[in-house]
Amino acid sequence: MKSGKRILAAAGVAFLAVGAYLAVPIGRHAQDFTLGDGCATPLRVLEPTSTPAGSAILFHGLSANRRVMQDLGRWLAAQGLRVFLLDFPGHGDSRQSFSYPRVDQCTDATVAALLRGHRISLERTVFVGHSMGAAVAVRLADRFPAAATIAISPAPMVLPHRLPANLFIVGAQFDPPPLRRSAEQLTEAAGSQRHGIEDFARHRAVQVLRVASASHTSLVFDPRVTRAAARWARDSLGILGPVVPPEGHPLLGTLLGVIGLLLLFPQAANLLLPHREFSYAVAAPPSSARDALQRCGAASLLAIGVVAFWVPLRALRIETGAYLASFLLLCGIALLALAWPRARSWLSFN
Repeated sequence: MKSGKRILAAAGVAFLAVGAYLAVPIGRHAQDFTLGDGCATPLRVLEPTSTPAGSAILFHGLSANRRVMQDLGRWLAAQGLRVFLLDFPGHGDSRQSFSYPRVDQCTDATVAALLRGHRISLERTVFVGHSMGAAVAVRLADRFPAAATIAISPAPMVLPHRLPANLFIVGAQFDPPPLRRSAEQLTEAAGSQRHGIEDFARHRAVQVLRVASASHTSLVFDPRVTRAAARWARDSLGILGPVVPPEGHPLLGTLLGVIGLLLLFPQAANLLLPHREFSYAVAAPPSSARDALQRCGAASLLAIGVVAFWVPLRALRIETGAYLASFLLLCGIALLALAWPRARSWLSFN
């Protein structure tokens, strides 16, 4: 192996090692299990390093899963809360079929089961939701009045008869219009902003945070949001002191790990195939823009025709995301088939 390649391989190993080190703390105090609540809800519990000062239940959005909410959960666990991350029906590891009524039924069953098992106490529990999960968290106020609710970019909803106590509403600058209207509707119903010590004590605190240069999805990972949510949970539960950052940097660790894999892949391919030199090949463009549009159009029509009757990636249980992923997969296969003579040369080692 040439010196330049040795340097790239060493850099790849270093990136992987540092990424693994930064991501390790995420699993030190985590436990996965399935709740016997009639919906067999998959749960991940993040335990605090000290005696729990309360609890938090996190609800993900449509086409997401409990792992998406894990970074926010880590921040809440660092504040001394026992954090429950759940998968809605039809999402993540849940084997239940998805429907909006089923989501509400299973959420109620999950909260009720945690209460029966004395795992949570509503007066010391914070509900946190993103998008569809935020709408679910807000609507829980009629049946399970928690100490606080954090609604991140809430999806359109029918407001509950009783608004949640200590309500924190977060919106993004680039939220889709329906979600902006939903946040505005919830804000109008909650009234003027108030978040003094007395407001928290009387369970009537309200605050709205508009995050600049953020999108609907990025809010879940935005440090401005995670820190603000941790502060709101502490104030709602009367936990004194500054916000405590969690251990590790799993998002940064993941990014560094991916970079490490990209640096190592060509070197590993060359070791496995010592008689062929591997490099990233750039595909030749189509003969014309018209040719490219025709091929893409034909591939798209074919993919649409297939997913109307069969979704190949439905087994991934990412709901609406499965349709998009299946569409792109079928389009890619069709485009390869339409350009197979040239595709054969693109896919070969040079």
